[in-house]
Amino acid sequence: MTLCQAEPYISFIVTRCAWFSNASAPSAASGLPCLTMSLPVIWKIPLLLFATLLVHNATISPNPRPKTEAVSRFTKRDTIAGIVNWVPVINMAVLWSAAFAEIGTVLAEQQSSPLLSLLIVGPPSLARNIAVSPLFLAGWLLATLGSTFRITCFRHLGRQFTYDLSIVDGHKLITDGPYSIVRHPSYTAWTLLTIGTILMHMSPGSWVAECGPLRTLAGRVFAALYTIFNAYIIAMLFPRMKREDEVLKAQFGDQWVQWTKRTPYRFFPGIYYARSLVDMCF
Repeated sequence: MTLCQAEPYISFIVTRCAWFSNASAPSAASGLPCLTMSLPVIWKIPLLLFATLLVHNATISPNPRPKTEAVSRFTKRDTIAGIVNWVPVINMAVLWSAAFAEIGTVLAEQQSSPLLSLLIVGPPSLARNIAVSPLFLAGWLLATLGSTFRITCFRHLGRQFTYDLSIVDGHKLITDGPYSIVRHPSYTAWTLLTIGTILMHMSPGSWVAECGPLRTLAGRVFAALYTIFNAYIIAMLFPRMKREDEVLKAQFGDQWVQWTKRTPYRFFPGIYYARSLVDMCF
């Protein structure tokens, strides 16, 4: 799925949001009128399926794990090397489970199915709280844009993209496409899609928040641990970026130096301090 293929869906959401915003003028007594405007809940089904499938394609590695000698060319062990290949498995198990539970709940509520009681925690009427909220739409946009950007990184790196840090035989320095914007765009994309999926599934109006795990203590503990786990993975990307730069500099020399002059930002374009912050902290 490319950005061009995703554009019609993104344009549709933006257009619909604008239509709802213009459909009724906010009143002084309405408090937060934007939060009350949403698409029909049935739209959650195609939106969830589309976003989850796109995130899946952006999360599962496009290549098999590299050979031991390719990994050994990195002089320092990666901070998250022991768990990095489990991250996509854990994340997609959680995301697909939440997506199917929410889709099943929406369908069961629409059809007044007796299966509804099996899908929610609490009375069946809670299913009516599921909605396409502004936070869901914001998360959906972040997840789809981040996923599309990351899939673009897969295509530019080709067989060189793996979750394990490695220098494969015939390794080339890729400096075009997303790698001409920032030096580690797949990590930027990962951060966007992670934040997006958490917003989609844990914000008000979601199955998780309204009639699912967040209504129980065990569920709240799991949600907190899951969020902390993903925050830890994102934090560990910063020392990873520094380690990758060190190895690529040693491998490609002046070619890498010239690339950093054209593309000085590691993670986000236009933010100089992010570069020095990484050097300072790690």
